[in-house]
Amino acid sequence: EGTAAVVPRPDDLLGDRVSDDGVAVSFRPPKGWSVAKKSGVLEASGTPEADGLRPSISILLVPRGPLTGADYISVLKEEDARALQDFELVGDGPRDVGAEKAHEIVCRGTRAGRTAALRQLVVEKGENLWLISTFAPARGSEAPFQALDESLRTLELTAR
Repeated sequence: EGTAAVVPRPDDLLGDRVSDDGVAVSFRPPKGWSVAKKSGVLEASGTPEADGLRPSISILLVPRGPLTGADYISVLKEEDARALQDFELVGDGPRDVGAEKAHEIVCRGTRAGRTAALRQLVVEKGENLWLISTFAPARGSEAPFQALDESLRTLELTAR
């Protein structure tokens, strides 16, 4: 005997499409999440978890400059290892984000007493580079991860 689990359809997890010309992006954040732009960063965030950690997606657009995507990934790994206690690199490699090719690093660690999973993606397109970061609790429900994954699948970069 077992109980059947209801698996939500991807569209059931997502809210309305959000676009921002300054960050040159369009995507569907998880349903019920708030969206705000602060200091040039577009952020969608959910309800805080019991420990106060608020799952989120942050998107930043910068001119690519002289560094390669691999250079940015190296810097991100170093910064994550410095910023997080008990740092653990879980994954590192290519990933599709919407219709774009990206490089992804996934890590876990603790900061301010909160244990989180951090996914950072670097997307290069033309002279632009997008840094997309997602945060979710490292323990507990899989729901934030499923909603974040579905949201990333809807990402469209609009800069030419």
